[in-house]
Amino acid sequence: MIGEIIVMLISSEEWQGDPREVLNTSPIGSMLPFMGRQTFDTPIEVIFGIREESCRIPFVKNNPIKIRTGVLEEVGVYLIPIVLRLCYEGSPTEYFESWLNIYPSDSFAAEIFRVLSRQRRIVLQFFGESSQIERILFLPNNIGYWLRLNLTQNPQQKWSYDEFDQAREQIYRQFATIKELFYHLAHPQVRRVIDS
Repeated sequence: MIGEIIVMLISSEEWQGDPREVLNTSPIGSMLPFMGRQTFDTPIEVIFGIREESCRIPFVKNNPIKIRTGVLEEVGVYLIPIVLRLCYEGSPTEYFESWLNIYPSDSFAAEIFRVLSRQRRIVLQFFGESSQIERILFLPNNIGYWLRLNLTQNPQQKWSYDEFDQAREQIYRQFATIKELFYHLAHPQVRRVIDS
């Protein structure tokens, strides 16, 4: 096993429990943010756990890895998709998505937002069929400053997780694939977009 998750915290209405268990029961291609640390002497970070086939994990290229994000508004709810593009040796490019809520209804979701906005790097942990970490990749956190700006520019209206899920479903109806969402986030009309 590469590395170890020291802290396992998942406490939203959508994701409950140990992220390894959640990822193990999630379909291939799932990406889940959670909080943990690589070793006892490293700070707690937001880690993106990625569920992938074990046979494909060694073929993920270190470079180029692209992350895009932006603010999408749907029915008065503001969502922040984080879309990751990974290239594989000898295989098509894959896209993974995760979502942040500008106005989460619990303190853990707010903490995910706060920590991710301040950490220096993005941590990707790949989980295969064994439910163990099979590979870890690090990249600079080029979205942290953008997230800090959005922490101070929140809208006044709050919403529930149900409203958030409904808004996300509306966005899914607009884009047939995660790849389409990834390219949409580069469009100049998307508010406060970042491309790293």
